[in-house]
Amino acid sequence: MEILIAGALGVIVGMIFDSLILRRHYSTEARALQEQLDAQQNETDSRLAAAAASSAALEASLSELQTANTDLQTRLDQCEADRELAAKAYADIEELRTQVAHVSAEPQDLQRIEGIGPKIASVLNAAGIVNYVQLAAQSPSALRQILDDAGISRIANPSTWPQQASLAAAEKWDELDAMQEALHGGRERD
Repeated sequence: MEILIAGALGVIVGMIFDSLILRRHYSTEARALQEQLDAQQNETDSRLAAAAASSAALEASLSELQTANTDLQTRLDQCEADRELAAKAYADIEELRTQVAHVSAEPQDLQRIEGIGPKIASVLNAAGIVNYVQLAAQSPSALRQILDDAGISRIANPSTWPQQASLAAAEKWDELDAMQEALHGGRERD
């Protein structure tokens, strides 16, 4: 019976020993797996932190871009409003020029304007400019074009004609005379 007890004890001790060895083996394996899991968790946390920082930076950039877009849209709207105002003002000016040019179609002596002689007066009359109001409504460049078309642009300088015609149309003869004293052939003296 002693042998039986000794055999049973040997089996039990062997089982305990095997159990301890297996526990040690599994414990070592479990620690290795836990270390791998911890390393993966740390890497995941690191990546999540980097993604959060990147997301925050992108949100800040998006916010800045949205603000800039709003500012640009406001400026664009203002430019559009300004363009519409300018277009209306230009149309109003053109309408006024047309009205002024047709206010008086009665011919007047354009030779009263310094720099306009009989030949230039007839060229202007042929172009539909027969009075001071019509002459005052012209720009010097438009008058120069009329002279160019007639082939006589070299003999005259129309730069002061609209201003002189304005004074004549308003019957400000003293101011016109004073202005003309400073002119030579319709040009300002140097």
